[in-house]
Amino acid sequence: ITESLILLCGKKYYPEMDDLQFSIQDMLNKYEPIPYEKLDFSLILNECVQIVIRHELRIPSSIYLLLKTLASIEKFGSRLDPNISLSTIIKPYAEDLVKQKYSIKRIAGELFDTIQSYGKLIREFPEEINEILYRIKEGKLIHEINLKDKSALFGPAKDFSQRISLVMILGFMIVCATILIVFDPESMFGRFLFGVSVVFSSWALFRLLFKTKL
Repeated sequence: ITESLILLCGKKYYPEMDDLQFSIQDMLNKYEPIPYEKLDFSLILNECVQIVIRHELRIPSSIYLLLKTLASIEKFGSRLDPNISLSTIIKPYAEDLVKQKYSIKRIAGELFDTIQSYGKLIREFPEEINEILYRIKEGKLIHEINLKDKSALFGPAKDFSQRISLVMILGFMIVCATILIVFDPESMFGRFLFGVSVVFSSWALFRLLFKTKL
C-alpha cells in the first residue's frame, strides 16, 4: 500500500518511507477489529488524506476530488438510510479489479512480453555497441532528440482533463439526486440516480487506484 501511494503521488523515492509505512499500518490496525460492513468509508478516506498531508505528499487533484465525492456520497446516503454500507457496495467491484489485475492470463502475457523484450535486447546489443564504437572512432557521436512521439507530452494532460470531467459529472449527479430526494423522499428516480452515482464513483476510484502499478 505504501509503495502504491508513493507511485500515486508521482514519486519514485521517498526518504521517510518507514514513517509513512508506520502511519498506514497504524491506521489499518485501528480499523482491523471493525467488521467490513460497518466501516466508515468517509472517515477512512479522510484519515488517508490526512496522512498524505502530514507527510507532505501530493496526490493528483482528480483523485482527491473523487475521494471527496465518495465521502459526500456516503454522508448523504447515511442520512437517507442509516444502514447503508458504501464498503459493501464497493467490495464486488474491488474484487473484480483485483482478479483482472492478477489473472493468470494477464500475468502470463506480461511475462511473455518481458522475455520477448529481453530477447530483442540481447540480439541487438552487439550491433548497437559496434555502431557506437564506430561513431566514436569517426568522431561523429551525436545525441539526437526526437519529439515525434507527442503522446508522452500530451497524454498526461488528456488523462487529467478526462478525470476532472468525470469528477464534475459525478458531482452534478449527486447534487441532482440529493435535491430530488430532499423535495420528494419517495422519488424512485432520485434514489436510482443516487445509486448510479455511488456505483460509478466506486468504479472510477478503484480503476484509478489499480491503474497505478502496485
